[in-house]
Amino acid sequence: MIELVGVQKIYRGGTHALRDFSLEVPKGSVFGVLGPSGAGKSTFARLITGLETPDEGQVRVGGVDLARLKPAELRAVRARLGVVFQNFNLLAQRTAAGNVSLPLEFAGVPRYEREQRVAELLERVGLKGLEKRYPAQLSGGQRQRVGIARALAGHPDLLVADEATSALDPATAASILELLRDLQQQSGLTLVIITHQIEVVRSLCTHAAVLEAGQVAEVGPAADLLLRPRAQATRALLEAHRPQVPLEPGETLLRLSVRGDLDAALLRHLAQLELRIVQSHADTVGGVRVTELWLAVNGGEAAAARVRARLEAEVAA
Repeated sequence: MIELVGVQKIYRGGTHALRDFSLEVPKGSVFGVLGPSGAGKSTFARLITGLETPDEGQVRVGGVDLARLKPAELRAVRARLGVVFQNFNLLAQRTAAGNVSLPLEFAGVPRYEREQRVAELLERVGLKGLEKRYPAQLSGGQRQRVGIARALAGHPDLLVADEATSALDPATAASILELLRDLQQQSGLTLVIITHQIEVVRSLCTHAAVLEAGQVAEVGPAADLLLRPRAQATRALLEAHRPQVPLEPGETLLRLSVRGDLDAALLRHLAQLELRIVQSHADTVGGVRVTELWLAVNGGEAAAARVRARLEAEVAA
Protein backbone atom coordinates (compact mmCIF):
# COMPACT_ATOMS: atom_id res chain seq x y z
CA MET A 1 0.00 0.00 0.00
CA ILE A 2 2.70 2.51 1.09
CA GLU A 3 6.39 2.12 0.37
CA LEU A 4 9.27 4.51 0.95
CA VAL A 5 12.60 3.50 -0.57
CA GLY A 6 15.89 5.28 0.14
CA VAL A 7 14.17 8.55 0.99
CA GLN A 8 16.14 11.63 1.94
CA LYS A 9 14.47 14.86 3.05
CA ILE A 10 16.60 17.89 3.89
CA TYR A 11 15.15 21.22 4.98
CA ARG A 12 16.71 24.67 4.80
CA GLY A 13 19.75 24.98 6.98
CA GLY A 14 20.80 21.41 6.24
CA THR A 15 18.42 19.72 8.68
CA HIS A 16 18.06 16.06 7.71
CA ALA A 17 14.44 15.19 8.50
CA LEU A 18 14.78 11.71 6.96
CA ARG A 19 18.00 9.86 6.11
CA ASP A 20 18.12 6.82 3.80
CA PHE A 21 14.60 6.07 5.00
CA SER A 22 12.90 2.87 3.83
CA LEU A 23 9.60 1.57 5.19
CA GLU A 24 6.67 -0.49 3.94
CA VAL A 25 3.14 -0.21 5.35
CA PRO A 26 1.00 -3.29 4.59
CA LYS A 27 -2.36 -2.72 2.95
CA GLY A 28 -5.24 -2.92 5.41
CA SER A 29 -3.01 -2.64 8.47
CA VAL A 30 -3.24 -0.30 11.44
CA PHE A 31 0.32 0.97 11.35
CA GLY A 32 1.82 3.07 14.14
CA VAL A 33 4.69 5.45 13.42
CA LEU A 34 6.21 6.16 16.79
CA GLY A 35 9.00 8.37 18.07
CA PRO A 36 9.90 11.50 20.01
CA SER A 37 9.71 15.04 18.63
CA GLY A 38 12.19 15.52 15.79
CA ALA A 39 12.30 11.83 14.88
CA GLY A 40 10.78 12.42 11.42
CA LYS A 41 7.15 11.44 12.02
CA SER A 42 5.54 14.59 10.63
CA THR A 43 7.81 14.59 7.57
CA PHE A 44 6.82 10.99 6.90
CA ALA A 45 3.13 11.97 7.14
CA ARG A 46 3.58 14.91 4.75
CA LEU A 47 5.40 12.74 2.22
CA ILE A 48 2.81 9.95 2.10
CA THR A 49 -0.03 12.46 1.75
CA GLY A 50 1.67 14.26 -1.12
CA LEU A 51 2.19 17.54 0.74
CA GLU A 52 5.95 17.32 0.23
CA THR A 53 8.31 15.51 -2.12
CA PRO A 54 11.55 13.73 -1.19
CA ASP A 55 14.95 15.10 -2.17
CA GLU A 56 16.01 11.54 -3.00
CA GLY A 57 14.28 8.18 -3.15
CA GLN A 58 10.72 7.15 -3.88
CA VAL A 59 7.40 7.49 -2.06
CA ARG A 60 4.88 5.03 -3.51
CA VAL A 61 1.22 4.91 -2.50
CA GLY A 62 -0.87 2.17 -4.08
CA GLY A 63 2.11 1.33 -6.30
CA VAL A 64 2.32 4.89 -7.69
CA ASP A 65 5.43 7.06 -7.27
CA LEU A 66 3.94 10.36 -6.09
CA ALA A 67 6.85 12.45 -7.35
CA ARG A 68 6.21 11.35 -10.94
CA LEU A 69 2.58 12.46 -10.99
CA LYS A 70 1.32 15.56 -12.76
CA PRO A 71 -0.54 18.06 -10.53
CA ALA A 72 -3.97 16.85 -11.64
CA GLU A 73 -2.95 13.21 -11.08
CA LEU A 74 -1.59 14.03 -7.62
CA ARG A 75 -4.83 15.80 -6.69
CA ALA A 76 -6.76 12.67 -7.73
CA VAL A 77 -4.56 10.49 -5.52
CA ARG A 78 -4.85 12.90 -2.59
CA ALA A 79 -8.63 12.86 -2.95
CA ARG A 80 -8.45 9.18 -1.94
CA LEU A 81 -6.49 10.00 1.22
CA GLY A 82 -7.95 11.17 4.51
CA VAL A 83 -6.04 13.07 7.19
CA VAL A 84 -7.04 13.61 10.84
CA PHE A 85 -5.12 16.45 12.51
CA GLN A 86 -4.04 16.99 16.12
CA ASN A 87 -5.67 20.44 16.32
CA PHE A 88 -8.80 19.46 14.33
CA ASN A 89 -8.32 22.15 11.59
CA LEU A 90 -12.03 22.90 11.42
CA LEU A 91 -13.39 26.10 9.87
CA ALA A 92 -14.91 28.15 12.69
CA GLN A 93 -17.53 29.75 10.43
CA ARG A 94 -18.88 26.39 9.26
CA THR A 95 -21.11 23.99 11.15
CA ALA A 96 -20.17 20.39 11.80
CA ALA A 97 -22.08 19.40 8.66
CA GLY A 98 -20.45 22.21 6.69
CA ASN A 99 -16.95 21.10 7.66
CA VAL A 100 -17.63 17.49 6.67
CA SER A 101 -19.18 18.66 3.40
CA LEU A 102 -16.17 20.74 2.34
CA PRO A 103 -14.10 18.05 0.54
CA LEU A 104 -17.24 16.86 -1.24
CA GLU A 105 -17.90 20.40 -2.45
CA PHE A 106 -14.33 20.62 -3.78
CA ALA A 107 -14.90 17.30 -5.57
CA GLY A 108 -18.05 18.63 -7.27
CA VAL A 109 -20.43 16.15 -5.61
CA PRO A 110 -24.09 17.21 -6.15
CA ARG A 111 -25.80 18.82 -3.16
CA TYR A 112 -28.31 16.05 -2.51
CA GLU A 113 -25.55 13.39 -2.50
CA ARG A 114 -23.40 15.60 -0.25
CA GLU A 115 -26.17 15.97 2.30
CA GLN A 116 -26.80 12.22 2.36
CA ARG A 117 -23.09 11.44 2.78
CA VAL A 118 -22.61 14.05 5.52
CA ALA A 119 -25.59 12.78 7.50
CA GLU A 120 -24.34 9.20 7.19
CA LEU A 121 -20.82 10.12 8.33
CA LEU A 122 -21.89 12.22 11.30
CA GLU A 123 -24.10 9.35 12.47
CA ARG A 124 -21.19 6.90 12.08
CA VAL A 125 -18.96 9.02 14.31
CA GLY A 126 -21.66 9.48 16.94
CA LEU A 127 -22.69 13.07 16.21
CA LYS A 128 -26.23 12.63 14.95
CA GLY A 129 -28.26 15.64 16.07
CA LEU A 130 -25.22 17.94 16.25
CA GLU A 131 -25.04 18.71 12.53
CA LYS A 132 -25.83 22.44 12.95
CA ARG A 133 -23.41 23.14 15.80
CA TYR A 134 -20.30 25.22 15.19
CA PRO A 135 -16.83 24.08 16.37
CA ALA A 136 -16.93 26.51 19.31
CA GLN A 137 -20.09 24.76 20.51
CA LEU A 138 -18.46 21.30 20.50
CA SER A 139 -16.12 19.59 22.95
CA GLY A 140 -12.60 18.60 21.92
CA GLY A 141 -13.65 15.01 21.37
CA GLN A 142 -16.65 16.06 19.31
CA ARG A 143 -14.48 18.33 17.16
CA GLN A 144 -12.11 15.46 16.50
CA ARG A 145 -15.07 13.28 15.51
CA VAL A 146 -16.03 15.97 12.98
CA GLY A 147 -12.43 15.85 11.71
CA ILE A 148 -12.63 12.07 11.32
CA ALA A 149 -15.95 12.32 9.47
CA ARG A 150 -14.44 14.92 7.13
CA ALA A 151 -11.41 12.69 6.49
CA LEU A 152 -13.74 9.82 5.53
CA ALA A 153 -15.92 11.91 3.20
CA GLY A 154 -14.16 10.86 0.00
CA HIS A 155 -14.20 7.09 0.73
CA PRO A 156 -10.41 7.00 1.31
CA ASP A 157 -8.24 3.92 0.92
CA LEU A 158 -5.75 5.43 3.36
CA LEU A 159 -6.43 7.37 6.56
CA VAL A 160 -3.57 9.17 8.31
CA ALA A 161 -4.15 10.23 11.92
CA ASP A 162 -1.39 12.70 12.84
CA GLU A 163 -1.23 12.90 16.67
CA ALA A 164 -5.03 12.75 16.58
CA THR A 165 -5.42 12.18 20.33
CA SER A 166 -2.52 14.22 21.72
CA ALA A 167 -4.68 17.27 22.53
CA LEU A 168 -7.39 15.24 24.27
CA ASP A 169 -7.85 14.05 27.84
CA PRO A 170 -7.24 10.31 28.41
CA ALA A 171 -10.91 9.25 28.46
CA THR A 172 -11.73 11.20 25.30
CA ALA A 173 -8.57 9.95 23.61
CA ALA A 174 -9.57 6.36 24.39
CA SER A 175 -13.00 6.91 22.82
CA ILE A 176 -11.42 8.37 19.66
CA LEU A 177 -9.04 5.41 19.36
CA GLU A 178 -11.98 3.02 19.76
CA LEU A 179 -13.84 4.90 17.02
CA LEU A 180 -10.84 4.72 14.66
CA ARG A 181 -10.51 0.98 15.36
CA ASP A 182 -14.18 0.37 14.60
CA LEU A 183 -14.11 2.42 11.40
CA GLN A 184 -11.00 0.63 10.17
CA GLN A 185 -12.47 -2.79 10.87
CA GLN A 186 -15.71 -1.88 9.08
CA SER A 187 -14.05 -0.47 5.97
CA GLY A 188 -10.75 -2.35 5.74
CA LEU A 189 -8.84 0.84 4.89
CA THR A 190 -5.17 1.30 5.75
CA LEU A 191 -4.84 3.38 8.92
CA VAL A 192 -1.53 5.10 9.72
CA ILE A 193 -1.24 6.44 13.26
CA ILE A 194 1.44 9.08 13.86
CA THR A 195 2.12 9.28 17.59
CA HIS A 196 4.70 9.73 20.33
CA GLN A 197 2.62 7.64 22.75
CA ILE A 198 3.39 3.94 23.10
CA GLU A 199 -0.08 3.48 24.64
CA VAL A 200 -1.66 4.34 21.28
CA VAL A 201 0.34 1.61 19.55
CA ARG A 202 -0.48 -0.84 22.32
CA SER A 203 -4.23 -0.24 22.14
CA LEU A 204 -4.76 0.09 18.39
CA CYS A 205 -1.96 -0.97 16.05
CA THR A 206 -1.26 -4.24 14.25
CA HIS A 207 2.19 -3.08 13.09
CA ALA A 208 4.54 -0.28 14.11
CA ALA A 209 7.79 1.47 13.30
CA VAL A 210 9.95 3.36 15.78
CA LEU A 211 11.75 6.36 14.30
CA GLU A 212 14.90 7.97 15.66
CA ALA A 213 16.79 10.91 14.16
CA GLY A 214 15.12 10.51 10.76
CA GLN A 215 15.71 6.77 10.43
CA VAL A 216 13.78 3.58 11.17
CA ALA A 217 15.16 2.19 14.42
CA GLU A 218 12.84 -0.83 14.44
CA VAL A 219 9.78 -2.09 12.58
CA GLY A 220 7.51 -5.13 12.81
CA PRO A 221 4.26 -6.46 14.27
CA ALA A 222 3.25 -4.27 17.20
CA ALA A 223 3.22 -7.22 19.61
CA ASP A 224 6.82 -8.09 18.70
CA LEU A 225 8.00 -4.57 19.48
CA LEU A 226 6.43 -4.83 22.93
CA LEU A 227 7.59 -8.38 23.64
CA ARG A 228 11.13 -8.26 22.26
CA PRO A 229 12.24 -4.67 21.58
CA ARG A 230 15.59 -4.75 19.81
CA ALA A 231 16.40 -1.05 19.45
CA GLN A 232 17.38 1.16 22.35
CA ALA A 233 14.93 3.78 21.04
CA THR A 234 12.08 1.28 21.45
CA ARG A 235 13.18 0.32 24.96
CA ALA A 236 13.36 3.99 25.92
CA LEU A 237 9.79 4.58 24.77
CA LEU A 238 8.54 1.52 26.63
CA GLU A 239 10.29 2.48 29.85
CA ALA A 240 9.48 6.21 29.72
CA HIS A 241 6.40 5.89 31.92
CA ARG A 242 7.58 3.96 34.94
CA PRO A 243 4.98 3.40 37.65
CA GLN A 244 5.32 5.84 40.53
CA VAL A 245 5.48 3.38 43.41
CA PRO A 246 7.57 3.22 46.58
CA LEU A 247 10.56 0.88 46.42
CA GLU A 248 12.50 -0.76 49.21
CA PRO A 249 16.15 0.26 49.70
CA GLY A 250 18.34 -1.34 47.02
CA GLU A 251 15.42 -2.16 44.69
CA THR A 252 15.32 -1.28 40.98
CA LEU A 253 12.37 -1.42 38.61
CA LEU A 254 12.49 -3.87 35.71
CA ARG A 255 10.01 -4.02 32.81
CA LEU A 256 9.13 -7.37 31.22
CA SER A 257 6.50 -8.27 28.63
CA VAL A 258 5.29 -11.85 28.18
CA ARG A 259 2.98 -13.49 25.69
CA GLY A 260 -0.37 -14.46 27.20
CA ASP A 261 -1.82 -13.72 30.62
CA LEU A 262 -0.08 -13.90 33.96
CA ASP A 263 -0.40 -17.55 35.04
CA ALA A 264 0.48 -19.62 38.10
CA ALA A 265 3.66 -21.06 36.57
CA LEU A 266 5.07 -17.60 35.86
CA LEU A 267 4.09 -16.39 39.33
CA ARG A 268 5.98 -19.32 40.89
CA HIS A 269 9.00 -18.61 38.70
CA LEU A 270 9.08 -14.95 39.71
CA ALA A 271 8.73 -15.91 43.37
CA GLN A 272 11.70 -18.28 43.07
CA LEU A 273 13.78 -15.39 41.75
CA GLU A 274 12.57 -13.23 44.67
CA LEU A 275 11.00 -10.70 42.33
CA ARG A 276 8.13 -8.54 43.51
CA ILE A 277 5.38 -7.59 41.02
CA VAL A 278 4.81 -3.86 41.30
CA GLN A 279 2.34 -3.54 38.43
CA SER A 280 0.86 -5.72 35.69
CA HIS A 281 -1.37 -4.96 32.75
CA ALA A 282 -2.64 -7.15 29.89
CA ASP A 283 -3.71 -6.04 26.40
CA THR A 284 -4.52 -7.68 23.10
CA VAL A 285 -2.02 -6.16 20.66
CA GLY A 286 -2.55 -6.94 17.00
CA GLY A 287 -4.42 -10.12 17.96
CA VAL A 288 -1.72 -11.23 20.44
CA ARG A 289 -2.29 -11.24 24.18
CA VAL A 290 0.58 -9.35 25.87
CA THR A 291 1.08 -8.84 29.60
CA GLU A 292 3.41 -6.07 30.77
CA LEU A 293 5.02 -6.51 34.17
CA TRP A 294 6.96 -4.06 36.29
CA LEU A 295 9.10 -5.95 38.76
CA ALA A 296 11.13 -4.83 41.77
CA VAL A 297 14.65 -6.32 41.67
CA ASN A 298 17.21 -6.24 44.47
CA GLY A 299 20.80 -5.28 43.70
CA GLY A 300 20.69 -2.25 41.43
CA GLU A 301 20.86 -1.81 37.65
CA ALA A 302 23.49 -4.52 37.07
CA ALA A 303 21.36 -7.11 38.86
CA ALA A 304 18.29 -5.95 36.95
CA ALA A 305 20.12 -6.43 33.65
CA ARG A 306 21.10 -9.98 34.61
CA VAL A 307 17.54 -10.80 35.69
CA ARG A 308 16.15 -9.32 32.48
CA ALA A 309 18.44 -11.48 30.33
CA ARG A 310 17.49 -14.61 32.28
CA LEU A 311 13.75 -13.91 32.15
CA GLU A 312 13.80 -13.08 28.44
CA ALA A 313 15.54 -16.40 27.79
CA GLU A 314 13.25 -18.43 30.07
CA VAL A 315 9.76 -16.95 29.99
CA ALA A 316 9.45 -14.04 27.54
CA ALA A 317 8.06 -14.77 24.09
